[in-house]
Amino acid sequence: MHAQTVWVALGVALLLGVPPLGHVAGIGTLHDPVGSRHYDALAGLPGLAAPALPSNATAQPTLGWTHLSPGAAHGPGRRTAYAIGFVPTFGGVVLFGGWDGHSYLGDTWLFRNGTWSLIESNGPPPRAHAAMAFDDAIGGLVLFGGSSTAANVTTYFGDTWNLSSSGWVQLHLVSVSHPQNRASAAMAFDPEARSLVLIGGTNGAPLADAWTLRGFNWTPFAPARAPPARSGAALAYDESGGDLVLFGGESTSPKYLGDTWRLQNANWTLEPNSSAPPPRADAAFGFDLADGALVLFGGTNGSLLHDTWFLRGGTWLPARPPQSPPSVEEVQFAFDPTGGSMLLYGGWTGTAASNQTWVFRASPNATGWEAALTGPEPWSRSLSSLSFDRATGQDVLFGGKNPFPSGAADTYFGDTWVYGAGRWNAVSSNPAPSARAGAVSAFDPSLGGVVLFGGMNGTTYYNDTWLFRNGSWNPISMLHAPSPRAFAGLAEYPPADGILLFGGATPGLTPGSVAFVQDSWLFHNRVWSPLAAAGTSPSPRDSPQMVFDASSGGVVMFGGLQASPAGTTFALNDTWVFRHLGWTNRTTAVGSAPPARSEGDLVFDPVAAAAVLFGGIAASGRWTDLWEFAGGRWSMACRGCDPTTPTIDPAVFDPGEGAVLALAGYRLTSGDLFGRFASMQAWGPEPFVQATTVPVAGTDVGFPARAVAWWGGGLPPASISWKLPNASWVPGPTAGLLSRSAGNFTFTATISTAGNLTSTGTGILRVHGLPTLRLIAASLSVPVHTPLSISVDVLGGTPPMTASYQNLPNGCGAPAALNLSCRPNAVGAYAINVSVTDAAGATTSTFLQVNVSPPRPVPGPSLLAKWGTVGVIAGVLLVIVGVLAYRRREQIRRERRRAARREALEAMGLPPPGTGTKVPPGALAPKPPPAG
Repeated sequence: MHAQTVWVALGVALLLGVPPLGHVAGIGTLHDPVGSRHYDALAGLPGLAAPALPSNATAQPTLGWTHLSPGAAHGPGRRTAYAIGFVPTFGGVVLFGGWDGHSYLGDTWLFRNGTWSLIESNGPPPRAHAAMAFDDAIGGLVLFGGSSTAANVTTYFGDTWNLSSSGWVQLHLVSVSHPQNRASAAMAFDPEARSLVLIGGTNGAPLADAWTLRGFNWTPFAPARAPPARSGAALAYDESGGDLVLFGGESTSPKYLGDTWRLQNANWTLEPNSSAPPPRADAAFGFDLADGALVLFGGTNGSLLHDTWFLRGGTWLPARPPQSPPSVEEVQFAFDPTGGSMLLYGGWTGTAASNQTWVFRASPNATGWEAALTGPEPWSRSLSSLSFDRATGQDVLFGGKNPFPSGAADTYFGDTWVYGAGRWNAVSSNPAPSARAGAVSAFDPSLGGVVLFGGMNGTTYYNDTWLFRNGSWNPISMLHAPSPRAFAGLAEYPPADGILLFGGATPGLTPGSVAFVQDSWLFHNRVWSPLAAAGTSPSPRDSPQMVFDASSGGVVMFGGLQASPAGTTFALNDTWVFRHLGWTNRTTAVGSAPPARSEGDLVFDPVAAAAVLFGGIAASGRWTDLWEFAGGRWSMACRGCDPTTPTIDPAVFDPGEGAVLALAGYRLTSGDLFGRFASMQAWGPEPFVQATTVPVAGTDVGFPARAVAWWGGGLPPASISWKLPNASWVPGPTAGLLSRSAGNFTFTATISTAGNLTSTGTGILRVHGLPTLRLIAASLSVPVHTPLSISVDVLGGTPPMTASYQNLPNGCGAPAALNLSCRPNAVGAYAINVSVTDAAGATTSTFLQVNVSPPRPVPGPSLLAKWGTVGVIAGVLLVIVGVLAYRRREQIRRERRRAARREALEAMGLPPPGTGTKVPPGALAPKPPPAG
């Protein structure tokens, strides 16, 4: 059976602008445990009371997760690495900042009475990985640190902020010392010490220091024993034990930690680790007053986790619910006493930020993760399978695909939902069938569960068989099965205690072609058996409508899609009955049969004791008629049952509802609205807006972007209207609106249906200014064959950006990146032109003058060096000349003294020196002057 698309996208072109581009660096989670004293303030709030702790502290509660639709429809939008905490004075949970996968956020949201609302757009600068906790001593929400990244440079914050009823205020603390800038720190309030405790974090490397904030003073906290350095740790106050508990985090070696520390009497104690959760970082952690235990969820150990644990009396115990949220990291808990539950929002899925809101609570019927009464419903899809599970009294929906109206590739689903007691519940099972559409399913009474067979995902056709029983899927192994196919006919066949399958579409002989088959198979006791045709057999076809007719004891099949010899397809309107293991053609004996069709639905209604046929598609369009098959004859029950031409598929009779339930569709002139799972008798519950979406990146001032509202439910006719943010939005040249200024704008989509029923959904439109460029070069003049580096700094604009370069030097390519590095191989002056185009289509350019000079010669001795050498040589020569001159002068003096001596001896008649004659003593003594 084909299932029709369940939702509608109504688009309105809106001109948005773009926030600053940023990329998250590192990972970290921030937690906000709340002490019991925090809830004393609730007594003064209307309708709020502090929940009491469980009287039996050792009893293990039945734990459950509930998926709330406000997270998708009206929440803060996709984000991760945010900060969250309960604020008694606000009577709700406050969420700040984070990262949406493209931009850092600085908005503040309040979750109260099941609804998200924006309460503050001004405050701390946008950031992620900030630490935040409610400080009962000063009566405000305190935020510290965090980080943001731009142009591959991470900025770590070290500012302290306080949120009170008057808004955000930065605290200018009187203490001289304070924690250094960091992100991913853990922070919680210690009611016994009346102070906030902050520990660890990262500023590029894990930190091990701890601080306390009491009043407006940061004080270092250094007990004798402390946990080693880490970031992304889980920290919460244990109400039952009266102390702070720290778990896990990310370090250097080992990378992920799984130790548990308890802060008692100002000292850290390492707890026994035998039953602790596996090591991890960035998990959600907080004390659940309703359960009387600390609850831990998710995180990462290199792979994303989605397990749930609780800590009571010093012992870790796994919750192991049969269903759980998707694996995420960088999430946080906050206990919401107004709902008696732990609140979790968003997170990082590994590829994108999430926008889901979940609550964790204990209740007699909460056995796992489930969709609440106001929760989400199966996403837009067609070609799903739907069966009533008589063992549980619920309807089981699996898979399908969503052909998005934007023209993007089809999305195939592998999710499972069950419907009962007026609500949808999402089911998580591992293993489970792979994502596919066109699978068929039916209840098997012998196995006590729903059996699913076949399907396709656009390229592959399947022939595997699965059993859904007790809330989980399990494959059924077999040696022999029908050939791979999709869109077959399938119906329960109680006379053989089995399930009957007929026909379907299978891959053709040529690539991309499809062939129809006409074989019949019976599934019984986990075995597929081919049925030999007794007499005639229906012609090959896919998408026939089949159901077991309890009043006649046989399977009725009507219509389907068949191929002509020319290769085209056409719808059928023949009627066949399968009884006693054979087919009988009843086309000529049924009276006035319904017109030819496929993809309608045939359901047996025990109240009317008839098989009911509704809707379907033919070449002429979509059918709106309702037919009954009873006593072997067709009769029209309703013509034009809905003037908006619905098409329904699949559908089942739900005894709990006492009506046929279907995935119903409505056609509107302004677009398609596909109603939600509803009763054909009443056409379902009140309308709702599932989500409003805009391009994640946003757009520039003066450039258009689409805003889409997903909605359903309600009675036709239906209309949708949009409330624009303010007067700065003006009509543009196309069918849309243009914003004349940058900023974050809130728009509202409202659906109105018959009976004056309305529902609204909001979204934030981020409008950025037009991009401007600044080129930065390491050097404006480089020699040839040496590196040239140019970086493009873009201010404003919508990411992602692409760059183009003109007039580059030879040897430099033409990359589309914002950074260029090359080695020019040609000399010259180059006026390099760079143009950048952003995602909104805005283009801006600038240029940079760069000179490439000839290669520099090998450096020889400089003139100074040369003259220095000459000077040294000259100095040496001067010294030698000086020495020689000195020696010559001394020689002349000695010769003169010898000559004077010789002359003196000769004048006295004495022999000259050198003749061997001795001079008498006193001969040379000075003569006394003559007397008188």
